[in-house]
Amino acid sequence: VSGVGRIPFVLNSSVEHSPWIALNIGEDLRLSDSTQGAWAIKTSNEKVSEYQAGTFFEGLARPWMGLIAADTVRRDAAVALGQLGDEKAIEPLIDAAFKAHASDNLWQVTSGAFKAIGRIGSEEAVSFLLSILDDQSNPHNLRIFAAEGLGESGSERLVAPLIAVIEDGEQKVVHEEAAEALGKIGDRRAVDTLITALDDTEGWGLPKAAARALGRIGDERSVAHLIVVLMKRDRPTVEGAAEALAGGYSVKRQ
Repeated sequence: VSGVGRIPFVLNSSVEHSPWIALNIGEDLRLSDSTQGAWAIKTSNEKVSEYQAGTFFEGLARPWMGLIAADTVRRDAAVALGQLGDEKAIEPLIDAAFKAHASDNLWQVTSGAFKAIGRIGSEEAVSFLLSILDDQSNPHNLRIFAAEGLGESGSERLVAPLIAVIEDGEQKVVHEEAAEALGKIGDRRAVDTLITALDDTEGWGLPKAAARALGRIGDERSVAHLIVVLMKRDRPTVEGAAEALAGGYSVKRQ
């Protein structure tokens, strides 16, 4: 048995360079398989039999599943480092996040690394994530991952910067994640800004995130506003308000 083939090991590469494999079995049979189909060729008489892709090599037509699984393992490794809470992990996590983003655009790895950095929660960790969030020249997805990471830290020193992000009309791309982060931190200083965000009319992402955040914070000032949203707004925002009214501690007592 001998043969040749191509198996991409980088997720983005598999989009441009599809996998295929061809095997010579003895002197009279050649098997080939690819994302386009599979064939068995009798070399003695050139008879060709056509089969469904993946017939001879199961899974070849969908190699992305294995690649995504590998990415998930890398993400979970980053999450585990964050749970350990050791500041020595910050630099390797930053390195892994940027390499994944730059070379493969592997969002799972980058997102997991930023969240892990947030969970470490040290001054160095928080300062790094804030620097990514505040720099509007950064790619949108990096800033979104940074906001998510800040929410994992639970640090009250982040309340003012996150409020500033939501109140800045030029940073709408990260408004939703900033609101979610404020909800996870749970500081009541964010309530007025989040109540105002319920009335945002440029899409439902921010109002829904603000409603959920208010539910987590559980301040009684938000009850009347959430009820208004529940009665008047679009479905996704209504779902956020309903979740808040059902789940917020102080709101629930009402």
